[in-house]
Parts: sequence; C-alpha cells; structure tokens
Amino acid sequence: MKIVQINAVYEAGSTGRIVMELYRAIKAAGDESYVFCTNRSDEANGIYCMGTVLSRKLHGLMSRLTGLQGYFSFLATRKMLKKLDEIRPDVVHLHNLHGNYIHVNMLLDYLIRHQIPTVITLHDCWFFTGHCCHFIEDNCDRWQHGCGHCPARRKWNKSWFFDRSAKVLQDRISLFGELQNLTVIGCSKWITQLAERSPVFRGARVEQIYNGVDTCIFYPRGSDLKEKYGLAGQFTVLGMANKWYDPTNRAGVDMILRSFSDSAYFLIVGCGKEASSFFSRYSNVHVLPFIQAQGELAEIYCAADVFVNLTHADTLPTVNMESICCGTPVISFDVGGSSELIDPDDGLVIPEGDFDAVIEAISQFKRVPPCFSVEEKSDSFGQEKSNQAYVRLFQELMA
Repeated sequence: MKIVQINAVYEAGSTGRIVMELYRAIKAAGDESYVFCTNRSDEANGIYCMGTVLSRKLHGLMSRLTGLQGYFSFLATRKMLKKLDEIRPDVVHLHNLHGNYIHVNMLLDYLIRHQIPTVITLHDCWFFTGHCCHFIEDNCDRWQHGCGHCPARRKWNKSWFFDRSAKVLQDRISLFGELQNLTVIGCSKWITQLAERSPVFRGARVEQIYNGVDTCIFYPRGSDLKEKYGLAGQFTVLGMANKWYDPTNRAGVDMILRSFSDSAYFLIVGCGKEASSFFSRYSNVHVLPFIQAQGELAEIYCAADVFVNLTHADTLPTVNMESICCGTPVISFDVGGSSELIDPDDGLVIPEGDFDAVIEAISQFKRVPPCFSVEEKSDSFGQEKSNQAYVRLFQELMA
C-alpha cells in the first residue's frame, strides 16, 4: 500500500506533527509512506519539498493581487504530479493546502483523471469555503449556498482588490463532486457536522477521527519551572500568546490580569517583541518565547495550575488535549470543537467572550483544584489511536 500525504508543513506546528506521526505509523505498518510539504526534503525517505521560498512568495503575491489562493505554483505542482506518476499512490491524503505552494485545481484534475482514492482531513474550514479558514469569526453562512461579498477578504490571506470567493467555492463544488472515491474526515464532531452540510462534499463519505497527541511526551511529571521563574507557591495560569495578545481579547485580558494582580501569576507562551512589550506592564506576568521543543512545552503545562484558552476560532485545539494529558485542567471559550475535549472533571467551558466567567472559573479552580484520571484522558487523546484509525481507513479504501 502506498500512501501520499500533502500538507503545508512536516513536523512543524500541529498539522505538521500530525502528518509526521501518521507518516511513521504507515511505515510501521509495513506500507510505503510519502509526504509533500514546503519545509523538509528527505527524498531518500519519501519526503519531498514543493517549490522554493521565491515561488511561494510569488504565489502569495499573486493570491493577494487576484483574490485566488491555491491557483498558482504551476511548476511546483507539475513537478509533484510527475513524482506521483512514479509513485503511483493507492491513496492520496490531503491536509492543509493553503500555504502558497500548490495549484489545487491541477491536483484535483489529476486525482479525478487517475481515479485515486482521496482522503481529506479538515483541520479548518478552508476546503468548503470560498476564502476563509474559520467563517465563525465573521458569523458568515455564505459557504452553504454560494460565497461572495466575503467579510474576510481583507483579513486572513488578504485580497487587495478582488472578491473571488464565489468562483473559488464553485470550482470546489465542481471538482470535488467529480472525485469518485472521496472520504472527508473531520477532526472534531463540530467540523464533521459542518462538512455534512457543505455543498462541496455532497455525495462524499464523511466521517470523524479525532486528532491525537503524543502521550509519551505529554504526561504528568515534576517540574522546577516555578522555582526557576520565582513562582514557587504561586497559583499559575498558562496562556498562549496568539490568543491572549489577540486584539479582540485585549480588554478582557486586562480585566483578568488586574483581577489577580496579587493572587495569581501568568505564564504567556509564544510572545514576540510586541506581545512582550504589551505584557510588560503587568507585574504578575512572565512571558516566554515560542517553544518548539514539545518536551519543554510539556514541562510548562505540568508547572501550571490551569491552562486558559481564549480562542475565538478552533476546529480542535491540540493545546487543550496536551494540557489535560499533562494533568493540567483547562478553561476554554466554547468555540468550534473546543468543548468536545473538556469534561466537567477536567475543566470548564465558558461562553465565548465572557471574561467575567473566565475570572470566576480561575477563582473556582484556585479554591478547589479539579481532580481527574489523566490515564483515562490519555487513552482518549493518544496519537496512536488516531493513527490506527487512519491506517484502517486506508486499508479499507484499498480493499
């Protein structure tokens, strides 16, 4: 069995790690495993880098000029298709294709012509919208009946001049409708239900497989980080900078930090220069840069008393699973698939944007820390369980 995965990145970030672990699981099952990405080249082991830094920058520029994302990188895509001719894959598994590196329609035409069984994992909503990754940020329902007048045109992947969302969505409806053997996997129940309503996947097989985390890395352990940062004996709240420094959260974050100015300490991970400057005004905040090493990140989870996820758009936040597997309870806004990961014994789900409720939840956990079975949660969230489900799916498609 020959399985090809295509994703913007390999190993880096949440989707990159998912692709890497599945690549290894396929090989461990005795099958041939290949990956096309933009950040790694190891052709001897079946990992191929698509395009160059320059070609991806040109793709990004053309996308902004024309309003079309995934309609360029002709040469890089043609080179990939020639390699697919050599590999002759039994299944092609698509992850994130929005990264200025691939001509999506060229790829879909190829899969249609060769009638290759195709699997799509929905890490976000991009495959079934005409532009955005998360329509919930704009409370938009145009993806259900034809995009156009896109409220996100000047946000993510900005289009400077044109709104081409209606064309993009129509192209997807047409091309995905011609794939004779298409399986769509939602990584949360929330996005799986959306996929079932999408005109893009009308007639496709739609199923759900949770993403997983590496429980050999994310598990409870002793940590001396509190002592290292002078936080011994302090109730410590962990947050991720991309959520806590989000402009839509600034006023609420200020409320939280000032409410616990003398009674809790906050570790904010992933801070760049601007975020560090913003948080420097608070004496109860310690900022950390982006943490690449997963083991180091796991140690930070273990040092915290609670992890607070102020997300406004998430399909299935891996950080929630990582925290729970490390024994640290989670407080999260009720967005996307976030609530699916949290039970009453290991966290609290808060209405989106309700910062007063966040403050009350932190206070509650400070008074009475939650107690839950980490082993039970790890069994549910483990990467191995997810990989096995995908391998079984590939075998079924082959059969």
